[in-house]
Amino acid sequence: MAGLVALSSYHNYRKPEIRHPKLEGGNKEESRVTYIEVHKLVARTAKQIKTFRPEVILGIGGGGYIPARILRTYIPEIPVLAVTLNFYCDVTLEVRPEPKIIQWIDAQTADEYIKGKRVLLVDDIDDTRITLSTVLAKLSELTPAAVGVFVLHSKKKDYKAPAEGISEWFVGAEIDNHWVEYPWDAIDVDKHHAR
Repeated sequence: MAGLVALSSYHNYRKPEIRHPKLEGGNKEESRVTYIEVHKLVARTAKQIKTFRPEVILGIGGGGYIPARILRTYIPEIPVLAVTLNFYCDVTLEVRPEPKIIQWIDAQTADEYIKGKRVLLVDDIDDTRITLSTVLAKLSELTPAAVGVFVLHSKKKDYKAPAEGISEWFVGAEIDNHWVEYPWDAIDVDKHHAR
């Protein structure tokens, strides 16, 4: 894969349908988001994002890939790059002390697309802010001119990590602190959309 540095192997299998560990303890409140709802959130927020004038979109995977690609429909002719972090262990679903970087940007790609550029990070949800904080810290080493962040959903809560170095912040919707199930995590997308 050109432009990417794989930092460890990644499992190429579908895990069985699982429940998030935070739901097992009591708070069972959750919401399901459809692809159409995601597309509408991106479309509605794209007008605001254009004011940031991003020169590259950087999707944070796995949840930021699809919103990043949809956003490119509304802000054409700029590249979409991807990084992958894993905050939950795929096998045990336990939360790691810090996100594990699976794939990052190589030096040549960084020089061409990140250094001195206006970078827009895209993720599905701002939950603990630890993933964003990790990406921001590592991205700052690549000396972008400015960094904006777009998340589909931002939880109304106190965060566990700071979000330093952000020029502009864009949120599709603020939500209460509950589990959000996205369609790209569904084993059975028909069941997911049936609600």
